[in-house]
Amino acid sequence: MQLSWSTPPIMTPLLADRRLCLVLVGVVVGHFAAAEVGLSGWQCPVRHTLHVPCPGCGLTRATKLLLQGEWSHSLQVHAFAPAVVLFAALLVVSLVLPIAWRQFGLGALAKIEQRTHVTTLILLALVGYWLVRILFFRSSLYLLVM
Repeated sequence: MQLSWSTPPIMTPLLADRRLCLVLVGVVVGHFAAAEVGLSGWQCPVRHTLHVPCPGCGLTRATKLLLQGEWSHSLQVHAFAPAVVLFAALLVVSLVLPIAWRQFGLGALAKIEQRTHVTTLILLALVGYWLVRILFFRSSLYLLVM
């Protein structure tokens, strides 16, 4: 008996909406610009309320370090920084591609998502990574992101 599970594409519909992509790119650029000039941006509601880092805590700093070429330090702060850079690149590419190429790319991405469940697996891995950090590396996690 073969086990199978089906999830609808998650990233494809998001990238298909150009207005949403534009808003997300604007939010990301604004957040990183604020962080670059020393403004704190928005506070993490999980960390602020529960005093526990959320799965995304440290991603801004890790992504900034990654973009500056500090791979090792970036991956120490948060291992999912490369995924954030890849997602941001997909958002930008989705905005600038001509319609025909964009439709082709979205079709290919939908097939990849349906066959591999890559987006769902990345999200599950993020939660698993967070749990491992909270349960086994709490002291170093607090030093890195709190």
